[in-house]
Amino acid sequence: MPEYKQIERIILILQRLALYKQVTVNSLYDYFDGRVPRRTIQRDLYELSNAGIPIVDLRGKGREKVYSIEGYFLKFIPHPLGNEEANAAFFLDKFAEIFEGTSIAEQARGLLEKARQLTPPKVVYPMETDYFPELFGITRIGYVDYSGHHHIIDRFIEAVKMQKVCKVAYNTPGSEEPNRFEVQPYLLLLHKGAMYGVVYLPYYEKFIYLHIHRMADIDILEEDFERDDDFSIEKLRRDRIGIFGQEDDKPETVVLKFDPVVADAVECRIWHNSQKCSRAPDGYLTLEMDIIISDELRGWILSWQDYIQVLQPESLVSDIKGKLNCIIEKYGGNDAKILD
Repeated sequence: MPEYKQIERIILILQRLALYKQVTVNSLYDYFDGRVPRRTIQRDLYELSNAGIPIVDLRGKGREKVYSIEGYFLKFIPHPLGNEEANAAFFLDKFAEIFEGTSIAEQARGLLEKARQLTPPKVVYPMETDYFPELFGITRIGYVDYSGHHHIIDRFIEAVKMQKVCKVAYNTPGSEEPNRFEVQPYLLLLHKGAMYGVVYLPYYEKFIYLHIHRMADIDILEEDFERDDDFSIEKLRRDRIGIFGQEDDKPETVVLKFDPVVADAVECRIWHNSQKCSRAPDGYLTLEMDIIISDELRGWILSWQDYIQVLQPESLVSDIKGKLNCIIEKYGGNDAKILD
């Protein structure tokens, strides 16, 4: 194994002091895997002190010397990242794949590179290797490729931070030319593989979701707007299982029954903050929620195939029957059996 050069030892000792506040010769000896003699470590600490680094030594247990560094000097040392911080950087890098081709992905990867430089190797991986294996994975199905929308994303984020009114050119399905209107941008939202700009329309006094990939252009105007301090995405979608639904709709009590084969998968997840689960002796699970009935809810119910049954409200039972009848008609031909 290669030996440590003195400059490498000095940097690692300083980082160790910054990370753990206190070290001993024995702890540094173990940190270097016994490849640096204790007398060499003592000499390094002595030379650091002679160089004007405010090293303090006190007697610890068994009269062993405990070394620390004056707090005011820590701001001059690049602080190494701990294990949890390094893990967060690796996760952010993997999550950045969703924003591939945009400046967000580039900045996330730049942050990871800084994390690599500031992470003492032994904090996460053995010191004799600089190999960082993948820690996290992410799957994407039905996602939107945003590599050609980096300008829109960057401008939208800038407008949110500056609290500036924007004029958006928006491609509405069925329209030959983009519609242009002014919005107050609040939040960039990632939902089911697609990005939305959460904006407020003062004229209509309501929030809406705009598909980022449908924005043909966005101009940041000089006009400021006062952000609503009570805004939150959770408050906006409070009575919904997703994000969609008419604002004037009122939540209803929805009761669903799940077969035992999927009961565990349903019960272990949080679908809505109003949910109540109850398990019958035969293994069937009843899930009750107070939510707005929307196409997003209907689609979620149908995604459970024949493992789910809607018990109430009756209007939702009729909705699902109607959807199933449409499916039967499309695939059943003359032999289709229509549900009553």
